[in-house]
Amino acid sequence: MAIFVHKFGGASLATADNVRNIHNIISEKIESKSIIVVSAMGKMTNALEKVAEAIYQGHDWQQEVELVKTFHLELCKSLFDDTVLIEDQINDILIEIEWIADEVNDNYDYIYDQIVSIGELLSSTIVQYYLSDKGVNISLVDARDLISTDQSYRRAIIDWTTTQSKVKAVLDSNFGKVDYIITQGFIGVDDENNTTTLGREGSDYTASILAKCSNAESVTVWKDVPGIMSADPKKYDIAKKIDQLSYSALYAMADAGAKVIHPKTILPLKEANIPLVVKSYAEPNTVGTTITNQEDEILPPIVTRLDDQRYIRLTPTQFQQTQTEWSILNQFEEQKLDVNFFQKHALSYSICVRDEFKLQAILDSLSPEFSIESNTGISLVTILQTTPEIQQTIIRSNTIVMEQRSANVYRCIMKSK
Repeated sequence: MAIFVHKFGGASLATADNVRNIHNIISEKIESKSIIVVSAMGKMTNALEKVAEAIYQGHDWQQEVELVKTFHLELCKSLFDDTVLIEDQINDILIEIEWIADEVNDNYDYIYDQIVSIGELLSSTIVQYYLSDKGVNISLVDARDLISTDQSYRRAIIDWTTTQSKVKAVLDSNFGKVDYIITQGFIGVDDENNTTTLGREGSDYTASILAKCSNAESVTVWKDVPGIMSADPKKYDIAKKIDQLSYSALYAMADAGAKVIHPKTILPLKEANIPLVVKSYAEPNTVGTTITNQEDEILPPIVTRLDDQRYIRLTPTQFQQTQTEWSILNQFEEQKLDVNFFQKHALSYSICVRDEFKLQAILDSLSPEFSIESNTGISLVTILQTTPEIQQTIIRSNTIVMEQRSANVYRCIMKSK
């Protein structure tokens, strides 16, 4: 039996019209016996992160939950004539937030996974309900019945043996009765039946895991761009679509910060030699980008940009210090914060990391030994296959905080405008 995997991201689910469009794509473009993986709708991951932070800090969280609830209920009113049943399901899912809030637990990563995963549970429930209402023969399978992990909350590690066994059992029992299976991206379960997540933007990784475990024919990721672009077309008019790409080149782009595909997505597909296709949900008839193990032709300059970063410069205040390079980086790792840039100077360290509230605890622990310069509103830009002309085009009049150069790669930390 030939299996296919299709993944729809948050932007493709952000409005009622977009959900209707997914029905059109499935009806016209997606093969029978496909696994449909969905992310949280729109900006709901960000909204639920605020809920998790409020619960952890003991702040009022109900108002943030109400925003999440209102978004989903309003979307349902646009999709359905009768919303009673789907509203009941939404309320049943959201009640889990109250249960987590009532727990006595000071593990932020655990709280995060239980709360933020609710975005995917809501989106998959709504989409499955809508597609079934339109006559699509589809069943909803909880990702926690598919993907087993350890207890590394926020960055769970896959138990491949158990996951493969579970995927096979679910596919065998469902695809004899339905044409499609829909499930959640981003989430799994540990051996104590607690929800885990695979890392931010991890829905791509879910699609990759399911493809590898089912020996799928291909994975198609539906995005708000026509394929893999050489730059973000919303930010740079030099952006060009790349028709063919190797997994090695895609990994280099993802490692540099390109958001189009999560880095962990790549290796399982590369190892299993499963093609990855990136297409536009807004223009499903256009040819997207196909990624395989085939070697690349000459690629254009590729620009990646990470916004919402914080630049931190650490300068020792004492001649002898107990904090080493390793111990500094380990503190970020323990807090599940990805260090996107690190450079050791003669008398200081430079760090660029996503700006979020857990940073303050790290800075507080470093302050006895370091003078700390901390700047928000920072962007980290990386240019692969760089040229002086491209650098000038990208930098323009932005204020450069720091630069790194090599033969083919240019990186800079700049103050965002």
